Amino acid sequence: MKKGFTLIELLVVISINKTDRHNIAFDSCGESDASGLGCNEGTTWKEAKDLCESVGARLCTIEETENNIPRGTGCGFDSDMVWTMSPCESGMYIREGNYDSNWDRYCQKDLNDTTANGGKYSGNNIAVRCCADDY
Repeated sequence: MKKGFTLIELLVVISINKTDRHNIAFDSCGESDASGLGCNEGTTWKEAKDLCESVGARLCTIEETENNIPRGTGCGFDSDMVWTMSPCESGMYIREGNYDSNWDRYCQKDLNDTTANGGKYSGNNIAVRCCADDY
């Protein structure tokens, strides 16, 4: 792959409707390995947030991950837990990068932990996937 692409050039534009795929679509896109970002796992929430912001993006929301916006965008993170920007009880949601799995939302309460705490992925590194609204 040619090096030197900008985040915008690498973003995969996917519009998925939650209900019938014909009306309202998500106007966001996802990426895992944009130029300057690289593949990152085993990060804290703040590190993940800062990495996304460093390339002009943000962490994906839980809804974006559940609608597969960042799915298949590189680094092989479809089966890894990824950070989101969506708050839960006393932490932030993480979930598997590919919604076709049997894994649901999980509330990661320790934002300084780099591994998932619970469920079938307990102990696995939490990866970074970024989303953007402008592409």
